[in-house]
Amino acid sequence: MTVCSPVRLRRLFSSGHTARFRVLFFGTSSFAVPSLEALCAAGCDLTLVTRSPKRTGRGNKQLKVSATEESGIVKDVVYIDKPSEFVKLRGVYDLIVAVSYGMFIPPQIIDSSRFGGLNAHPSILPRHQGTSPIQYTILNRDPVTGVSVQTLDPHEFDKGQVLKYSDLVSVADRESSVSLAEKLVQPAATVLSETVVGIERTNSLTVSAEQESENERILGEYKLRMQLTDISSKTKKVTAESAKADFSKPAEHLDAQYRAFGKLWGAKQDGSRVLLEVEGCDTLGEEHAPGTFFVDEGNVYIKAGVGSVKVARIKPEGKPFVDAQNLYAKIGSLW
Repeated sequence: MTVCSPVRLRRLFSSGHTARFRVLFFGTSSFAVPSLEALCAAGCDLTLVTRSPKRTGRGNKQLKVSATEESGIVKDVVYIDKPSEFVKLRGVYDLIVAVSYGMFIPPQIIDSSRFGGLNAHPSILPRHQGTSPIQYTILNRDPVTGVSVQTLDPHEFDKGQVLKYSDLVSVADRESSVSLAEKLVQPAATVLSETVVGIERTNSLTVSAEQESENERILGEYKLRMQLTDISSKTKKVTAESAKADFSKPAEHLDAQYRAFGKLWGAKQDGSRVLLEVEGCDTLGEEHAPGTFFVDEGNVYIKAGVGSVKVARIKPEGKPFVDAQNLYAKIGSLW
């Protein structure tokens, strides 16, 4: 069952509101926590589905739980780590909700609830469908983004009907995927809870004519600011290779790649990796070949296909991060 704060419970019961709308909530990361809080505040009876606690640290002595479980919002928790474990789920629910869960929810689970399923997706769909919308918003240097609440398609990720968009959220010049996620968590919680409350109030999953008009307005504004007529795109799963630098690419791309994936790495001649901490890009070093380290006014740069990226710190494989200027001064080359 859902556990809200005593103050929240007093408000719910004093208003005559009972937690009768049963929601099976799939979520793991910290991005999902505000949405969980918002549905609790709306009076939903929540069951949380998340990943099992994992042993971490030296000697595996520490037990790390998911951010959603650690929040303590819900005591009724079911652990699912692989598709075969969905058979654990029992009970009758009004709605399935998925926020930053990462696994495909089987059709039989979606179909078992009265109103099917919803997902809060951190992009303006159909832009950036898939598992990494925030990273690809940064990688593509999109100037604006938002959140889409969509129905869960029983066969494919992000192919459901969009029920509601959040207001548009501007993306800063050197925004990172971490800072952009922080910007989007509250819009996601707000637009999701408004949608769920609307379903409970109207006893229907249909979109009103007024909401359709608002969705069209937001989508039109988004296309205008993106300067695109077709916004459809798909993202790839983030892997270690996502952060591999191709120095034939423009410096702006490499800088965006670093901010999107939280790191950037290149390979030395012996095959070992060198992690790079990037501080931005410039137009310097056109006389150098792509991939060449050089120094300008005491700062270390790597030449890209167009322009160059400024490197603050470097981490050779198996060693700690070191100041790029000091290392370059000692050895003259970082590859």
